Amino acid sequence: MQLAQLFSEPRISPKLSGVTKEDILLEMATLIASDLSLATPQRVFDILTEREQLGTTGIGHGIAIPHGKMNGLTEPIAALGCSENGVDFKSPDGKNAYIIIALLSPQEDSKAHLQALASIARQLHRPGIRKELLNMEAPSTEALLKIITSSADSH
Repeated sequence: MQLAQLFSEPRISPKLSGVTKEDILLEMATLIASDLSLATPQRVFDILTEREQLGTTGIGHGIAIPHGKMNGLTEPIAALGCSENGVDFKSPDGKNAYIIIALLSPQEDSKAHLQALASIARQLHRPGIRKELLNMEAPSTEALLKIITSSADSH
């Protein structure tokens, strides 16, 4: 799955303001819902929170990937946000999450959901990508979109 298919500029925030996991989940839900006509921010928040209650979506290295499935979607969509101070997502390595990617996938398409999660995790597993995302001075939406969707060949 190409990451460029998952992201759009309206769903990217260079500066998340939340200080708790719940604050961040609401901000990410708002980003996704802003570009999605079939769900309110509260509905997306509920989906992300429900999944988070099953176990943390913090994967370590300063990254969290809250995710869930929703009826009515035809393809996975994602939002990217950066937190300057980091938020405790109870990651296995004990580090705060600074890069947060929220993913919503069609309820009935587990394969697409797993492929999207794997693509995101692969991209963020690359140290160069994480470093670029974490070390940007005054990042712009366009710059973040370019980094997260860049091909593996360029890093």
